Amino acid sequence: MGIFRSGLYLPQVIPVAVTGLMWGWILAPEGAVNSVLDTVGLGSLTENWLGDPDLALWVVLGVLVWMQLGYPLVLFMSGLQRIDPELYEAASLDGASWWQRFTRITVPILRPEVYVVLVTTTIAGLKVFAQIFVLTGGGPGNSTLVPAYFAYQNFFERADVGYGSAISSTITLLVLIIAGTMLTRQAREDG
Repeated sequence: MGIFRSGLYLPQVIPVAVTGLMWGWILAPEGAVNSVLDTVGLGSLTENWLGDPDLALWVVLGVLVWMQLGYPLVLFMSGLQRIDPELYEAASLDGASWWQRFTRITVPILRPEVYVVLVTTTIAGLKVFAQIFVLTGGGPGNSTLVPAYFAYQNFFERADVGYGSAISSTITLLVLIIAGTMLTRQAREDG
């Protein structure tokens, strides 16, 4: 189990620039994905994964999910170990279905983990910068231009410090509102 958790969590501890460069090589037009597709006879499915405006954001999203997936899984796995197996056994003896055991035992006990994962992954999603910077630079065109990268462009590349600061402040305010709302809701449900 420890090896499984470590393998799932590994993308979290690898530096973002390293994972970005790795995925950039894998997804390049002559990269591993297209080479494998050609090798297995699916050459018609090869794409310019990061150069196609219709695909680039979805591909970056997939990379981000890969990078973030280990954190929630490790949290949920540790939360599941907190649940007393006798609760499931008693529910089974009372005739509860799998769905009833899941919704009435597992979900309520894992509620703290759900809130932590929702807050942290929402914040991570709002402040995505490094992956965009390394993989696409906001392109092709502006198809992967996210708010944090847009703030960077205005602040550093266009020297429009006021506009870049306003975007960053708005992102910060949005993160505070979302986190505050979720934490308040959790406190209400737990109290």
